Amino acid sequence: KDWEIVRFSSERVIMRTVIEGKSTEIYLIAELDGQVAVYMNDIEKGPILIEKTDIPISVLPEDEIRRIKDGIHVTGEETLVKLLSDYNS
Repeated sequence: KDWEIVRFSSERVIMRTVIEGKSTEIYLIAELDGQVAVYMNDIEKGPILIEKTDIPISVLPEDEIRRIKDGIHVTGEETLVKLLSDYNS
């Protein structure tokens, strides 16, 4: 990618670039048998189960349980991993 010089002086140079994300996949976090489950959102086939976690939704805060039951759409694997990590802590 190209770098752009934002600001410079005799003491400092500030540069900027755009780095594409690793994943633009859209995931769906939902409930399956009382557990947090992860689905990949396929445009043609609909949600495809890719992982049933060992995280029971009953240990999560009430508002998060409601969000999961409604289905949470997440863009990118990095965001997905962070959210699941938050649920595990």
